[in-house]
This record gives sequence, C-alpha cells and structure tokens, in this order.
Amino acid sequence: MSGPTPASQWELDLQTSITGSRWSIIISSVRKLIKSAPLIEHQKTIYRWYMVPLRLYKIYPHTSVTCWRCKQDKGSVLHIWWRCPRLIRYWEDTQKIIVEATGIQIPFDPKIFLLLDIPKGIPTKSKKLMYHVLLTAQKLIAQRWKMNETPSIPNLIQE
Repeated sequence: MSGPTPASQWELDLQTSITGSRWSIIISSVRKLIKSAPLIEHQKTIYRWYMVPLRLYKIYPHTSVTCWRCKQDKGSVLHIWWRCPRLIRYWEDTQKIIVEATGIQIPFDPKIFLLLDIPKGIPTKSKKLMYHVLLTAQKLIAQRWKMNETPSIPNLIQE
C-alpha cells in the first residue's frame, strides 16, 4: 500500500487540480531548457524530498512542528517554501526581478514559483530566464535549510 503521490500532495497544498498531462509538462519542460545542478534541486522540491518540521514530527514526535524560520506557524511543505512570513518579501522581490528582466507580469502563485508551471504563451527566451531565476531562488532557500536566515535579492543576483 503506497501513500499519496507528490502530485496529489501538491494539489492538496495548492488547492488546485493539475492534470496528468500538465504534470508531464511541468516535469519535462525544465529539463528541455536547463541541464544543470539546480535542475536536480528542483526535482527534490517537486518530489517533496526535503524534510520539513511537520514531516519530521510525524517520524520523530519529540521534534517541533514549528517553522525554524519564523518560529510561529506549522512547518508544512508549503509554509517552509512559500507561506513563511519571512519569505514572502523574497518571493515578491523575485517576481519583480522577473518582470524587470522579461517585461512579463506573472501571477504571484506557488504553482509557478515552486513547481515552475510557467503560463502558456510565454516566449522561450523569457521562459528560460524565468526558470533560471526561480531555480536559483529555490536553491538559495535550500542552502539555508533549517536555518533562521532567509535568502536575499543580492544573494539571488550574485548567483
């Protein structure tokens, strides 16, 4: 008996439905444009490889479920990667960088920022730039895993 799939867990967290064909596009489209270490890190995000406080608590009940960054809310996958109050400004600034670099306004949506589900119709050159910025933004969060520190836009630009 197997548990829920990463896809079904993301759909539950994001309160949306993503078709099987859309999941295939999400997983394969980045691979077509980028062949690098950040892609491997992104796959870890997609497959929910990172151990967040809520998941650790289910395995080790003596551990805290609280987010190590904000120390306020439960550390679910979506909270640790997206909803943590200490990350919101970072993601908003990341969105501004994308808009300034491409001239394209993308919705402020974790489906785009975490799963890289870039809306249809965006030119390949802009899409590739978005992938690079978002993969780097995710990488900086992963590099600070279990730390109180949050990434900054200067960190993102430097990468």
